[in-house]
Amino acid sequence: EMVRTFIPNTRRVPFNDIAVRRALSNVFDFDWVNKNLYASMLNRTTSVFPNTDLSRTAPTLEGPVPLRTRLQQADTLLKSSGWVIKNSIRVNAKTGIPFRFEILLSSAGDEKIALSFARTLKKLGITARTRTLDTAAFRDRINTYDFDMIFYGWSSTLSPGGEQALYWGCKAASEPGRFNYAG
Repeated sequence: EMVRTFIPNTRRVPFNDIAVRRALSNVFDFDWVNKNLYASMLNRTTSVFPNTDLSRTAPTLEGPVPLRTRLQQADTLLKSSGWVIKNSIRVNAKTGIPFRFEILLSSAGDEKIALSFARTLKKLGITARTRTLDTAAFRDRINTYDFDMIFYGWSSTLSPGGEQALYWGCKAASEPGRFNYAG
């Protein structure tokens, strides 16, 4: 199976802050994307190892939480991490630097999902630009971890093995081309 997701580069500010990552993750509107872009054909992944004995389901809230509520929760998380709103733009309270980043894509087919996410982030005062690269340029950027965020994923097997160290291991986070995209 393939797990596809938005992967922030935790080697970079502001993605090195777990509260920021949680805020961004919280406002991805899966239900809207699934219904409007994929005719309700997607299944939400709750584990890196879905449908296996190793599946550890991520904690979820009971029932659907309206996007407005999730945006309010994200705003609180971002403020707690020093990202405030000034003139409708999310900025770092200490430096005044706007919260802007780029989402790298490997396929034009992924643009619709990234643009949907960017529209939602705009409601928080965050600017997320999308950029689609050809295969060689995309591979070069992810192999050297030269990105803010990517929409990409990992393959998983029924019997995960040594590849897990390449996907998640601390050593692999600093070695180019080791698939530990998030760091």
